[in-house]
Amino acid sequence: MKNTPVHYIFITVIIHILTPGVKLYDGNDYTAINITNLVEIDKMNNLSLHFNIKSDHTDGQLFLLPMLDYYISVEVQFGYLKVVQIMNGSQEALNNGIFVSDNRQHTVAIDGYGQNLKLTVDTVLSYLQSIQRFSHYSAQGIIYIGGTPNNIRTSMNLTRNWIGCLNNITINRKDISLIPHHAIIHGNISQEHCLSRDIQLAYLTKLQSRIQFNELIYYNQSAEYNLSFSFRSTYSQRFELLQIAESLSGHLLRLITNNNDLFIDAFGFSPLPGIINRHIFDGNWHTLSILLNQSHCLVKLDNDERILTSQQSFQNLNATQNRTVTIQFHGCIKDLVWNNQLQFWNHPKLLLTDVLLNTCGVQDYCRPFDPCYNNGTCTNRFDTFRCLCGDTSPFTGARCQDYRYKQSCYDLFRLERNRMDGWYMIDPDGYNGILQPFPTYCVRLDPMVTTIRHQVGEDRYDIPQNNSIGPGAHVIDIHYQDGDAGNLQNISANQIIGLINISNLCSQVLNYFCSRSVLLNYPHQPYVWWVGRDGQAMTSWSSAPIGSRKCACGVVDSCLDNKVCNCDADRQVWASDEGTLTSKAYLPVTELHVGFQSGDIPRQSSVQLGSLSCSGRELPSNIITLTSSRLGVDLNQQQFSEDDIMISFKGKFINGVLLSFQGLSNKMMVLTVSAKQVNLTYNLGQGLGQQQLSVVSEALQLYNDDNWHQVRFRLSLARSWLSVDQVTSFENLTTAGRQLTPFEFGGMLSVGYNSAIGIDGFVGCLGDLYIGFKKYNLQAFTRNEIVKGCQIPCFQAPCQNFGVCKGNYSSFSCDCSVTQYIGQVCNHIRGAEFIDGNSIIYTANQFNPSKNLILLSFWTKLADVEIMNLKSSSNDGQHNELVIGIVGTRLFLTVNETNFSFEELNHLKYDDQRRHDIIIDFDKNSMIVDKNELQDIPKLNIFRTLTVQLGDSNNGLGNLCLNNVSILGLRPLDVAYQSPNSPNLQFIPNRFGRQVEEAVCIDAEIVTTPALSTASPNTLSSSSTTSKLTATTPSTSSSRSTTKSTTPARSTPRFPSTTRLATILYVTDTVPSDSQQATTITVVACVIGILLLLVAVAGLYWYYIVRPKKKNDIELISVNKNIPDGNGQIDQPAETIGQSNDIKIEADRSESISIITE
Repeated sequence: MKNTPVHYIFITVIIHILTPGVKLYDGNDYTAINITNLVEIDKMNNLSLHFNIKSDHTDGQLFLLPMLDYYISVEVQFGYLKVVQIMNGSQEALNNGIFVSDNRQHTVAIDGYGQNLKLTVDTVLSYLQSIQRFSHYSAQGIIYIGGTPNNIRTSMNLTRNWIGCLNNITINRKDISLIPHHAIIHGNISQEHCLSRDIQLAYLTKLQSRIQFNELIYYNQSAEYNLSFSFRSTYSQRFELLQIAESLSGHLLRLITNNNDLFIDAFGFSPLPGIINRHIFDGNWHTLSILLNQSHCLVKLDNDERILTSQQSFQNLNATQNRTVTIQFHGCIKDLVWNNQLQFWNHPKLLLTDVLLNTCGVQDYCRPFDPCYNNGTCTNRFDTFRCLCGDTSPFTGARCQDYRYKQSCYDLFRLERNRMDGWYMIDPDGYNGILQPFPTYCVRLDPMVTTIRHQVGEDRYDIPQNNSIGPGAHVIDIHYQDGDAGNLQNISANQIIGLINISNLCSQVLNYFCSRSVLLNYPHQPYVWWVGRDGQAMTSWSSAPIGSRKCACGVVDSCLDNKVCNCDADRQVWASDEGTLTSKAYLPVTELHVGFQSGDIPRQSSVQLGSLSCSGRELPSNIITLTSSRLGVDLNQQQFSEDDIMISFKGKFINGVLLSFQGLSNKMMVLTVSAKQVNLTYNLGQGLGQQQLSVVSEALQLYNDDNWHQVRFRLSLARSWLSVDQVTSFENLTTAGRQLTPFEFGGMLSVGYNSAIGIDGFVGCLGDLYIGFKKYNLQAFTRNEIVKGCQIPCFQAPCQNFGVCKGNYSSFSCDCSVTQYIGQVCNHIRGAEFIDGNSIIYTANQFNPSKNLILLSFWTKLADVEIMNLKSSSNDGQHNELVIGIVGTRLFLTVNETNFSFEELNHLKYDDQRRHDIIIDFDKNSMIVDKNELQDIPKLNIFRTLTVQLGDSNNGLGNLCLNNVSILGLRPLDVAYQSPNSPNLQFIPNRFGRQVEEAVCIDAEIVTTPALSTASPNTLSSSSTTSKLTATTPSTSSSRSTTKSTTPARSTPRFPSTTRLATILYVTDTVPSDSQQATTITVVACVIGILLLLVAVAGLYWYYIVRPKKKNDIELISVNKNIPDGNGQIDQPAETIGQSNDIKIEADRSESISIITE
């Protein structure tokens, strides 16, 4: 033991090295540091205060920091950290829900920058956006640590000085243990370590936890002892706190608690029971002491004491007996003293049951954040809290967060699927509305219907003839009332209108039964009518349109005697006009007016008015359409803590974010939807991290069916849940039992795309956004890019020339198959590209021409090509043939093997890849080539069998484009590319297997480029139809000279197909040398290498510099959407001859166009 001092010194030195800046405060002392001109601290404009804390006390002042024009107070209140900004008598506080008064060490960080204040206890962050900017400290200020002087504490209404340990204190990252001694104007920064403070502290963890010990005493020592200890608890319940019993004397002392009363029951003492009334279950330390001897019993609780007088005599016996002391409750105890001796928990005579040593886990679960809403009263339970909502409160639930009354039976059964049929109170305008709840009988039907009855009942009501003569003479006022037997309650018109306004469908049966009693009496004055909610007389009857002056039978012309109502036939036999009123704008029925024509003969009638029935939820309104996954709406500064949030959506191809929020203290919420599932990912900021609720669509229902779907959810510490439509609901009961940080969800709520999250937004229609019972008009928050209303791009009629528009909410396509046009918006006349010798053949055996015209437009670079070949034959062997083509760049016409050459056109070249238009009018015997009109074209007799070939199967390698082809009323290209395919058509592929493709014929410039290959005439495709541009028999014409051509079709260089490009590249006749080819390859390779290098640099620049950074690790599955672009260019052709002047491209019949609105 001689080395003990050395060991103590060594351990103390090590502890001091490891824990600089340690101070143990006793509740009386404090430290004051003058920071005037103290550069060690006053350097930064922001606030940074970090420290460790350890104590079992629940209240105390830790720091008081002077800023320029306000103070920062750091304190422990009810066992929780609290940071307060004090300025001009006003306060703004930030709390943290980590309990720090458990005699364990906790790490605390307080950081202020700008207008943001963060309080971190251990790992839990609380966040406050302050109204006051943080600035540097006051130059003349004094920092107080561990408490304040009495005058400052009183003037600023601060709490008592701290009892406990503070260490590792740094202010603006400066260790206070390094502060010069002259700056410390009061107290000191001692080097006493927190562990040197010996506290006999224990935590009784359960209601049955106990501390018990026995001792053997002489009989004459009976009823002589003293006992004291400190305790704290928050669980108020009737239980026996203390019992001291003796085995022989019969002496018994009991202390019993019941709420705030402490009952004293001492055998042989009076008056009994002694009562001390004091609030002892407040979570604070209370001291209990007992002194008992043969004359009196003194029980003292804090400053309240009761003295009981002994009423018994004590015998002096030598016998011995056992005395048993039992302390039992849920809470903490320390400094247990028995007969003036401090009891140590490790003493073998102490029996501990469910007790933890050197810690105290008792905390006030109603602090620092009141978990109860709507004026609910919070009470502590064993290890949680309970909210008492009150018998008359309209709120219920674990936190009094649920409004007791649903808006309709539809909402009741949808949100609480275990509800049974019965009487319920409903409140259509919610708890913020002005209308009172009213009763109704709810039945779980499909659809779920809310009914409201009236005093007349649903049976037939007979109209007395007396005093009912004349139009509407008998008036029946309808009073609506509902409720179970003996408890009827009147329901006002405004309450009913509130139900109608939130419902999808409402109806009321209205029937009229008659005998010699007319109803509407059209066209004369009606004798019967009903009055709607606005007091307007309605002269149309059930199931007939409002204002029609008809009954249901009159709408379909089926009434008796051709009247507008059956009863208007005025027959003696009974008739009726029955139906249902369905116009929500006029319901409910408030009056019925019935009258008879006269009283000279017996007339009878009765009316039947059913209950008002409403079902479903109103269709969405205030709708917007998001046409891109990068479009959204931001609702600034919205508060939605513990409120139901509801939104309706409608779409076709859906996969994106509906709603999102990113707030303080890691709080966030993202609501996403896909075709089969709705997910709600959220973080309540209570240290639980991200959680997710999901609702999967039913087997036969998908959310991308272009119908309205409704999502409803609530984020709550008591119960977070998600519901989609009326058939699916999911609840999550694993959220935090108490708050660790402020729970207010407030800030910017984003609808659709949120750039802070970076996930694709929803594309489609959105409406009916509710937060609580408040409805938000999304259209009021829109920008120019967002469409108001629910509309797909087809509403703008983008398809031209009678093309059929199809699409979703982000893109559309035009179906041009039933028109003569193609292109993205059906804006180009249909054409076809003939390449390298392919062709189209159309054959008709029973052809009947509708016009005597041949129309076509062509583009080509070929100097020798057959454009069109027409053959017509009869059963008796007669035939005619007409060929249009180019030979030697000149245009030729061949009719029945006679080749016509036109001198007027000899100076023109037709291989210039520009559009040329041809019209042959057989009625006028004329031919128009572009703007040149030629006469005396021979008439061609057309027989029943017709064969038309477009393109030249022997033309070699090259391109020909035709459009607007009309032959004697036949449009072969339209037939070729319309569905279904005609059996009269035959596609002849070229030698490479490529068929004629639909295309848009547009002018292009000649671009010279080296030839890729040279084709030989022997490699050309062949066909049964041979070219007629060969030697023929000469013929003469009065207006032009004709020559016999003997020039064979020459080979044409091959050029690559580039129909999908913006230009067409043609090939020259020259073939480059080997050196030229090598040089070309080298140049091309260099260019490609440079381009790849630039692309790589640009990619790196985007990834590391431009790419938006992901701000939160939100664990969602995001599906990227590739939305095709559209150029939006419109080219309007002529009706008969193509007049477009763009670039030749190949087009699909249905090509999708994206609406890019960014």
